[in-house]
Amino acid sequence: MDSLGINRALHGIAPRVDWAKIAGPAFTVQYEAFLHEPSTFQNAGNYIDEVPPHAVIVVNNDGNTTCTNWGDILTRKALRQGIAGTVINGSARDIDTIRKLGYPLYTKGIYMVSGKNRVRVKATNVLVDFAGVVVNPGDWMFGDDNGVVVIAPEHLEAVIERAENVNRTEIDIVRAIEAGESLVAARQNFWLFHAVGKAQCPVIFFLLAGAARFSRRALSCQPRRLQAQVQCDRGRHRVSGAARRRAAEKPSRLHRRHRGDRAGHGFAGVRFGGAQQHCRRP
Repeated sequence: MDSLGINRALHGIAPRVDWAKIAGPAFTVQYEAFLHEPSTFQNAGNYIDEVPPHAVIVVNNDGNTTCTNWGDILTRKALRQGIAGTVINGSARDIDTIRKLGYPLYTKGIYMVSGKNRVRVKATNVLVDFAGVVVNPGDWMFGDDNGVVVIAPEHLEAVIERAENVNRTEIDIVRAIEAGESLVAARQNFWLFHAVGKAQCPVIFFLLAGAARFSRRALSCQPRRLQAQVQCDRGRHRVSGAARRRAAEKPSRLHRRHRGDRAGHGFAGVRFGGAQQHCRRP
């Protein structure tokens, strides 16, 4: 993204569920604090009924972590509704339950105090500001264990193409190192690393190239088709030999299955359009 003059990583927003990954268009929610405590009970999360399947809910509580904007009930509703995940500039609670449910959640903080009667929804599907990073409704959100980045639809294909190039280059470098070559020589032998390497694309490499292969057509017009076709190599999971051979034979296909290797380029699961897939041992 740096090579395109774009830096829209959400600093300070951390994953709360291990190995969860998201990709989808943003449905934004802006909260505001009550100036005076209301005299009657106020529910804070009914906006979720408006969120379409496959979207990523992006909640801005202006960085306030002293009350929560997400919990068990909203998580269960989101899963039922096919929502891809949630990103919050604020806090969430019920983290243990959310982890057991495997719902992708990224927040600034964790806290137990409810946001009910403390904050309320000001507007939905409006521009929101995450500490200087502006998220527009419909921007694409990508998240994994490293954090979350935001990509405008007009930049999506270019960013993915560069991330794919970085992925191919780094796989070649890892293979060269494992064969006994020095890191300096391996990098010199693969010039693409210097052209659009990790130094210029530090975050998006992990979030895109290390996540899944996307179809350009699906990304541009049919989010519901973003079902991950994943082979993985992380922890207890191993990529199949057949999948690795197919990937090596067709390295340029954006929708090819992910290539795993011993250096840990694989992953456990990815959520697109509200469905999380995990790899099985072959």
